[in-house]
Amino acid sequence: MNAVLVRVGIDHSYGGWNAPADPETGQFVYVPIPEKLDTQFHLGCDRRFREVVPALKQFARDMSSNLDQNLKFPPELLDQPMHLDPDFEYLTYGDVGTRRGSHIRALAEDDLIIFYAGLCPCRPCEHKLIYALVGLFVVKEVLDAADVPPARWVENAHTRKCKRGPADIIVRAKPGVSGRFLRFVSIGEYRDRAYRVRRELLEAWGGLTVADGYIQRSARPPRFLDPLRFRHWLDRQEVTLMQANNPEPQPLRVIMVHLRRPKTHCPNEMRSDPFWEFGSFGCTRCHGRILMNPPRSMRLKEPGWLSPKAGTQVFGWFSSRPRCK
Repeated sequence: MNAVLVRVGIDHSYGGWNAPADPETGQFVYVPIPEKLDTQFHLGCDRRFREVVPALKQFARDMSSNLDQNLKFPPELLDQPMHLDPDFEYLTYGDVGTRRGSHIRALAEDDLIIFYAGLCPCRPCEHKLIYALVGLFVVKEVLDAADVPPARWVENAHTRKCKRGPADIIVRAKPGVSGRFLRFVSIGEYRDRAYRVRRELLEAWGGLTVADGYIQRSARPPRFLDPLRFRHWLDRQEVTLMQANNPEPQPLRVIMVHLRRPKTHCPNEMRSDPFWEFGSFGCTRCHGRILMNPPRSMRLKEPGWLSPKAGTQVFGWFSSRPRCK
């Protein structure tokens, strides 16, 4: 078995921005690098950065942040084409089969490609960037891009373009055992003036073909010296694979709340909730039959309804007479 570690995703060298990640939960958004602005595509094959906006907005809602102000997504990217490679939906990866991609051209069935990215943490953490594993391909076949039939051009960034390099290759991965990680696996730290694989991981993996785990930017992708040892380590991480570039955004939920005025015969009763200045609202017994406090039977079936999640919008209106006992 052979295994190659390949860096992917937008960063400050290719795109001027790093995709966001949550260091506490491992949640991240996969955002590819840009294509050249003058790139010509086969009809219906171009992919634009607008495609990743729903996933970025979902991430921003989950983090109670804003896509523009907090995540600082560059608006000039919106109408630019993106080099969607690897494409986790089609389980393909393209490269140039000379120099940088020579080790990838030599891969055989069941060899591994491990993808990693430099991500921007949305919360304070130890380093400015999170270097992490984001996906895995178990190789099914490696073929020349020129041999891909037109019906399958849409499956990879190298075949979507009208003009491709003569040495371009396409890797197809095995479904079921390949895909994007649902949560990233952190591997990097900043030491000796560069980002490198943490020393305890280098030992657990059996080492890489780069000096001291250097992963900041390399001319050729590092290879694992002991692929089986790395694979055993990865299996212990219990990562969840998905055949998609990003999870489907959850629909925005809206809850309507009926607010009543205080009982006039109870001078000590207060109805100061919700606190508009703090953006808070509490659920009490009087909300026992609404969506914000469903019956126990529904809670067991729908655990996501126990409390409003990030991204939920709550609206209320006031009644002129008591409605709750």
